[in-house]
Amino acid sequence: MTETKSTKENIPEGWVETTLDKITESIFSGGTPNTKEDKYWGGEYSWLSSGETGKKNIYKTIKKITKEGAENSSTRLARKGSVVMATAGQGNTRGQVSFLHIDTYINQSIICITGKENKLDNRWLFYNLSNRYSELRALSESNSVRGSITTSMLKSHFSILLPPLPEQRAIADVLSSFDDKIELLREQNKTLEKTAQTIFKEWFGKYSADRPNELPEGWRVGKLNEIIENIKDTLTPGNDLIGRKYIPIDEIPMKRIGLDSYKPIEDAKSSLIGFEPGDILFGAMRSYFHRVNFSTIKGVTRTTTMVLRPKKRKFFLLPCF
Repeated sequence: MTETKSTKENIPEGWVETTLDKITESIFSGGTPNTKEDKYWGGEYSWLSSGETGKKNIYKTIKKITKEGAENSSTRLARKGSVVMATAGQGNTRGQVSFLHIDTYINQSIICITGKENKLDNRWLFYNLSNRYSELRALSESNSVRGSITTSMLKSHFSILLPPLPEQRAIADVLSSFDDKIELLREQNKTLEKTAQTIFKEWFGKYSADRPNELPEGWRVGKLNEIIENIKDTLTPGNDLIGRKYIPIDEIPMKRIGLDSYKPIEDAKSSLIGFEPGDILFGAMRSYFHRVNFSTIKGVTRTTTMVLRPKKRKFFLLPCF
């Protein structure tokens, strides 16, 4: 990035504009042992592929290699506490960044970055690079024929506004504490989901419409359309979408009750259906993915998702499909 007068004027006091080659101990990529050699795989050493960088924190890897596999390939060891970046890969992979909590060998589509201890806090670097995903992808597309991110590109063509080291550490501490709280809430949510599933199985798993005589007192066999309606009211981009969250089918989690992610409302273009708190969203495509969720928000989805609503609010629909 070219330094301009306006850029200089906006730099906070004590911060400097620099490039990664001046503040890092090492920047390197790895390799892959021969996949046809069984003796290279299934060993004791972690080996990370670019597809795994979708996770912020790396605590373990999907595959492991042997010592012989490491020694007879171009893979390299990335140390715990370093930052790794996917340089290539399908879909959204390129530009993804993760923080290593383990030592692991890496493949050729990953770059490992380790800062100089007296200049760069690796946690701060992780948050900086994570926030510049679109910038990294744009830079790679303009400087590489294949559209991949290269070590030379990162070293000299990617500028960093660097705070003093104590400030880097303070920033990283604050952001890490938020991440820790988010992770704790996710774990609590998983526990609640398991409890809910246990209750669902107790209520619905032990009874069958084929054995009506075994139903508890007051229960009866009926049709779903007696108590719900399939909402098909379409919405159009603009005023119809004000105050709504956009949750297309790919944002509906599998085998979970709650909704916790959504896409920018600007992405909602066509075939739109609105939903309200209390509705059930049912992923109509590939139903074996079990995308069935209970909504507590006002939102919009696409026609690939069915919106089911109780005809009377006394009916509380549980996503037990």
